[in-house]
Amino acid sequence: MKTLLVGIVLPLLVAMAIVASPLRPVAQTQSSYQPQAQFCVSGNTGALCSKLPAYIGPDSRLGLTVGYNGLYGDPPRSASEDVQTPFDNMAWQMFVALNWAAGGVEQPAAQGLTAPGPRVWQTYPKVSALFGNSKVRAGCPQALALPIFYIGSYGNGKPAPNNEEFLQASTNLPLIDVNGNWTLFERRVNAIEASYLRAPQGLSAQTLTTRDGQRNFIKANPKGADFTASASMPDGKNGSIEIKAAWRILDPAKDDASKYYTQNILLAVSGDLVRNGKPFCRSEKVGLVGMHIPQRNPFVEQNKTLLPQWIWATFEHVDNAPLAQAPCNVSNGCGSATSPTYWINKPSCGPAATAPGAHYSFYDPAQSGLGTNIAPQGLLGNSRGIRRGPMRTARPARQRRYRRRCAAGRSIRRRRC
Repeated sequence: MKTLLVGIVLPLLVAMAIVASPLRPVAQTQSSYQPQAQFCVSGNTGALCSKLPAYIGPDSRLGLTVGYNGLYGDPPRSASEDVQTPFDNMAWQMFVALNWAAGGVEQPAAQGLTAPGPRVWQTYPKVSALFGNSKVRAGCPQALALPIFYIGSYGNGKPAPNNEEFLQASTNLPLIDVNGNWTLFERRVNAIEASYLRAPQGLSAQTLTTRDGQRNFIKANPKGADFTASASMPDGKNGSIEIKAAWRILDPAKDDASKYYTQNILLAVSGDLVRNGKPFCRSEKVGLVGMHIPQRNPFVEQNKTLLPQWIWATFEHVDNAPLAQAPCNVSNGCGSATSPTYWINKPSCGPAATAPGAHYSFYDPAQSGLGTNIAPQGLLGNSRGIRRGPMRTARPARQRRYRRRCAAGRSIRRRRC
């Protein structure tokens, strides 16, 4: 896999939002069981493919009526006890398929993942195409045929969310990288979700893209929206899919663009959001540093524990921030046997590991004594290909602290993160 995912898949690692029963101490045991990666949903486990999965594979633990532990519990001793790997496989399959070149989905991985041009997810409509643009936007010259990232506003110094954003949903604060630049967030939905938003159940009078339509929808649907779900078979029809991508501006004097999936954009910022009051539009090269991929799942009787909500995968760039010095034990959540932390409301899992020569996006080694969350001792050996657990804490040189988490409840649920 490493030889095929040049510059696109390798830079990103997964941190999955998973289902968990109430947290409690458990006895950690050793297991010789090794989860098996399935690279393609179509059944050919030895090769990556552009087929976008619709649902997880067989997962016998989901048939229980009392919930399941997810990552929080003893390592599985067999495939029948392994509740997490089907989610991991689906997450990677979604990520790979969505990052296939849109013009090369019939090509094998060696070409489809390295070809230039927009990826599959970049052909999905942006939210502004559904809900309209921000009230105030800066103008850009039409001479350059580049994607435009609009940071729009309400005209009173407050940013509007209709186009791209620079505020994190969880904190309503910017995420500032080590160069002092603010991370940019882009949101898209697939055609299936776009159709539902425009006309739920085919009723354009109840469109969710306008205030009047939303009022009509609420009156007719007091229980709320029921987004189009996927098929119950992994290789079936996809459901509603949302994409939120995080990009950082790359400085050619400081950053190695070859380590990122990049694109050249025009960055347009409205004047009331600029210190000197003047709008601007300038060309920038940005690199992908994170991606949320939620897909609406159905209720399936044999997986009755999994509610009909959203299966959510989150990927991040390997150089966002370092791992911590000490491995995180699943049973104590980075604490001790007598004082477990359970990962809840903890900004750190201890000091960061040293990495001479490393250049991180959101962590400055010069800021000593600052920790970072890490993956628990995993079920996939020493592989750095998958990171599980909460998102890591990092403090860039020009920001006091950055913290982000995606929590999981009784079921995989949709959270704005």
